[in-house]
Amino acid sequence: MTVASLVATAAPTVDEIIAAHAALRAKRPLLQALTNTVSSNFAANVLLSVGASPAMVENPEEAALFAGVADSVLINLGTPTAAQVESMRLAAAPAQKAGMPWVLDPIAAGGLPWRGQVAAELLKFKPAVVRGNASEIIGLAGWAGERAALTAPQTRRPRSRPRLICWSTRERSQLPDLLTMW
Repeated sequence: MTVASLVATAAPTVDEIIAAHAALRAKRPLLQALTNTVSSNFAANVLLSVGASPAMVENPEEAALFAGVADSVLINLGTPTAAQVESMRLAAAPAQKAGMPWVLDPIAAGGLPWRGQVAAELLKFKPAVVRGNASEIIGLAGWAGERAALTAPQTRRPRSRPRLICWSTRERSQLPDLLTMW
């Protein structure tokens, strides 16, 4: 199952999710996770539980080299430092060059100027998925004011159950295919 197929068909069926999970477990992809200090351990454990092999290689001296051997890259802007941001740039470049799917989680993009700049720079490396709440996506797309990404709870409409939302570049904007769940 690809992001494009999710965009084209809306929400996947239970059977498609089961098949995708079985394929993931069979492959055991090596995933480079440049994530925030708050959720690093949780992210690693979740990735392990679904069958991936996470590696939190986030120093500038190794980020590009490791991205070159990984199957995918996750970049999360939760608690960025200058060194982490350098590593993010260094990992995103080889991921794009190799045509590797990678995920950008632009936490607070649009709400904080430096973070917004970093997220905009990383978008140039064409992530396969941008994962964010509604306010982060709106802020990243430049559709709202400076506090957009900091007000997610007020901008989300309550839902009785989670819903999969997909936007395609061909239909909406210059952003890559967007995938968000809330």
